[in-house]
Amino acid sequence: MNKSKCKVLIIFLLTLFVLTGCGILNLSQNAPSKKVFKITSVKFYGSLWNSSYNKFGVISQDGGSSFKVPGGAIWAFGDTFKGTRGLDGKPNFKGGGVNCSLAFLPEGSRPYPPKFQFLAGGDGTVVSPFSFLGDETQDKNSIWPLAGIYLNDKYYLYYTVIEKTEKRALGFKHVGNGLSVAEKALDSYKRIIENGTWYFPVNPSAIIETKDWLYLYSVENTSKYVQGVFLARVKPEKLEDYDEYEYYCGEGLFSKNRSEQKVMLREVYGQTSVVWNSYLNKYILVASSSFWEPLLIKFYVSDTPVGPWFNADVEIKIPKIRQNKKVELVYCAFLHPELFSDNGRIMYLTYSLMLKNSGFDANCEMVKIKIDKL
Repeated sequence: MNKSKCKVLIIFLLTLFVLTGCGILNLSQNAPSKKVFKITSVKFYGSLWNSSYNKFGVISQDGGSSFKVPGGAIWAFGDTFKGTRGLDGKPNFKGGGVNCSLAFLPEGSRPYPPKFQFLAGGDGTVVSPFSFLGDETQDKNSIWPLAGIYLNDKYYLYYTVIEKTEKRALGFKHVGNGLSVAEKALDSYKRIIENGTWYFPVNPSAIIETKDWLYLYSVENTSKYVQGVFLARVKPEKLEDYDEYEYYCGEGLFSKNRSEQKVMLREVYGQTSVVWNSYLNKYILVASSSFWEPLLIKFYVSDTPVGPWFNADVEIKIPKIRQNKKVELVYCAFLHPELFSDNGRIMYLTYSLMLKNSGFDANCEMVKIKIDKL
């Protein structure tokens, strides 16, 4: 992804406003520290791109969140550019790109390099899982994937729609968020229409499933320059009914009135990833970088999906040079529990990069993290 488009994505995520809510006025304090584990080793694998991508005409992409499905996992990527790479690694761009792509990684696959099976069209090259509705067009709009979940024998994927208002880096506006569904893991995802609209009130980048609830975590503005994690929940059987969503109001309380919503965790930017770690017997939340700390990925822990959340006082720092370019920003940091080993003691995480003078040539990277309890 080129520098301008990276900036569009990051600035977009940093300027999303809570659509309603005095929650922006009821800010929590910064998370207190609680040291429960330490990082004992970090192995940077590098770009996810490998020769198998050429089969589907994929050169570069960002995003990379995943959710477990029968037989493996679905990985959801954002802007994906098409073409092939030669043996020297140089890109040959051909065919433009799509603003979203999906890939299936079979269960038991080695974590790196991942041998993805991409959703492809009739010519065998990558296609978007989404269709435009109404007056939306490829030239005017983009649809980016959010978190997904397999539930009730169906495959669900949240998404966000933007409108390109001008041909410049900041020429766009947020249109809304929606929910889509498919009958197969790697398939076109139908955008759900509820009560005559595709708009849903949440834009989760992470989902936790418990016995009774689905917890959905999104990052929104809490003030002009500060973002934080907001939490919603819904009964699994009511996932498609936006009137059944409830919003975190503090101290473990929820309300269907979104105006009562409060931020759950402050100073988390762009997007977040939340998973259960059996080795620690805790939930782990990973926070993407900010413009002020552009190379850091931070970790938080909690005993429950609703908190309280504690700063784990551990972080990893991405090297200044990746893919032979200077790193200007790290974003879209996602944990992949389907790849964890040793009961969660070994974790795999991917992240996207904004690289200086990279053109469209930048890919997600993977890192292997080993931890020990304290």
